[in-house]
Amino acid sequence: MNVRALVALLAAAASPAIGSTSRFQLFSAEKEPIAHCKSGELRAAPRCSGAGCSRVGAFNTPWAFHHGSAEAALALNSDVSWEIQIDGSGCWASPIIVAAGNDDETKTSFVWPSATIEGDFAPPKGVEAPTELHVTVQTDDSHNAISSIAETPLDCTLEALHWRCSLPATAVDVRFAADGFVPQYLWGLHAAPGEKKTVDVPLTRGASVSGRVALADRKAPLGDIAIELRPTAFVATPADERRITTRTRTVKINGRGFFQFSAVGEGIYDVVATKKGWSPATRQVRVGGARESDAGVLLLPPLARAEVIIDPPLDPKGRRWRIVLDRDAIPMRPSAAIAEGPATADGTWTRDGIEAGKYRLDLYDGDGAAYEHLLVSIQPNGPPVRLQMDAIVVRGTLRAGHQALPAALHFMNQRGPGDLTLVSREDGTFAGMFPAAGKYDIEITPEKSEQHLRKQVDVEPSSEGVVHLDIDLPGGVIHGNVVDESGAPATGVVQLYHRNGGRATSVSTTGDGTFRLMGVEPGDAVLNARSRSVSTSLRSAADVM
Repeated sequence: MNVRALVALLAAAASPAIGSTSRFQLFSAEKEPIAHCKSGELRAAPRCSGAGCSRVGAFNTPWAFHHGSAEAALALNSDVSWEIQIDGSGCWASPIIVAAGNDDETKTSFVWPSATIEGDFAPPKGVEAPTELHVTVQTDDSHNAISSIAETPLDCTLEALHWRCSLPATAVDVRFAADGFVPQYLWGLHAAPGEKKTVDVPLTRGASVSGRVALADRKAPLGDIAIELRPTAFVATPADERRITTRTRTVKINGRGFFQFSAVGEGIYDVVATKKGWSPATRQVRVGGARESDAGVLLLPPLARAEVIIDPPLDPKGRRWRIVLDRDAIPMRPSAAIAEGPATADGTWTRDGIEAGKYRLDLYDGDGAAYEHLLVSIQPNGPPVRLQMDAIVVRGTLRAGHQALPAALHFMNQRGPGDLTLVSREDGTFAGMFPAAGKYDIEITPEKSEQHLRKQVDVEPSSEGVVHLDIDLPGGVIHGNVVDESGAPATGVVQLYHRNGGRATSVSTTGDGTFRLMGVEPGDAVLNARSRSVSTSLRSAADVM
């Protein structure tokens, strides 16, 4: 270790409280001694306000480098926090913060030779130049974290359009900010010790959005990453999508993973980072006023594996289950699923290369009946989705009045999974395995008919897990013929409306103009025959007994 000379022992604080000794070790950031930065002083100022702090004064003590290091000590009142400025001719260092209650702790800091950057603002015509300038500096030295510089304000002067700042003579990232203007960034700026360097800082009025991007695997190169700034809005139609797309902007990151959008209008935006072979990352920001909104760090996770384990491994008829994985949204138009296919005979289903995020997972049996609809989150190294399928046996009879009715029955669960289609036989009986209990809407299509009848039923299993479900429809039947003005058979649609406000029903005529309406409730009704080829219609009254 270098020999360190004790340059100052103790400096008394202007406070009646007894001071505790805080020691400081300063190290030259340069490997070789240089003439620009040799000595200076530590200036201690209390970080407090109010009457109780008025008795705590600022004070200083000298320091000097010997073989690249220096030591100093201060007697600080431990009741308050302190900010220690490291001054010196041709020197620059970040301030040291000593928190209240820290006794006898040694603080270390690196000191750089200083340089100067300066320039003149050239505001656009009709735009006033800023009256205040806020400049910060930091290093991106991941290989030497000990001597890196965290974001630190610079000491700058601003006279009319000319500005000047003192900064460390090393490669640094500089941020210029002024109220009402888009912040400007200079990456890897380097000025030699003692140098005065002129830099150009353009002025652009308005708001901005900035942030950084990182990969979950820190060793992987950032490479080609695109950043989208997309207005946050509900998309219900293709026109909505087109409108949002025209307002979406895209930029690339720089070598540090940084991005910035300038001249951004007020509103709420989604910031989306994408990279081929990685899952996207999204962050929402609100832009208001002429300032910069920080999106923070968008961390892109790797692609994930979707894994589903189903118990029992086969459907009630001994066939493989089928999985469909799709986006967690209702698409504006039909599109291919993200992934789909049958599970294995042992009830597992996996897909690799899935982007991390939320998805809609649908489970179907071998007949295509939906047994499960749920939202899942697929994440790298996440647990598998486990599905426990407890099917319900349903047996019943379909009748229209006292007559058995062969028909197709499409069951739709009102509040969850359970959509399936069954067929009643000539004797009206049907049976099937229901995915879940609940209230179902049934669309009934009688055999050899295009008529659609509707009914609601409750599917609740008994203690044996079996549901006995008898569906009784009204026994009313209306049949007749539809003819045109010349008396010839006409094809069209016959609609039945009940005067008491009951559910309407309709059926198409056959080629010879005949029609048959089944399951009609008794009461007064109106028939409306509407031709498929002309816009006229015929209305007649009917009394169904």
